[in-house]
Amino acid sequence: TGKDLRAALDALLAGKPIPEPQYPSMGCNIKWKASV
Repeated sequence: TGKDLRAALDALLAGKPIPEPQYPSMGCNIKWKASV
């Protein structure tokens, strides 16, 4: 979420460890058809 990103960036800029490990999402991705 945006809060997770903000917390990670704040910790990084402050020289602290990132609060929680982040994992890639799982599931089906959306495939978009190119416009003709």
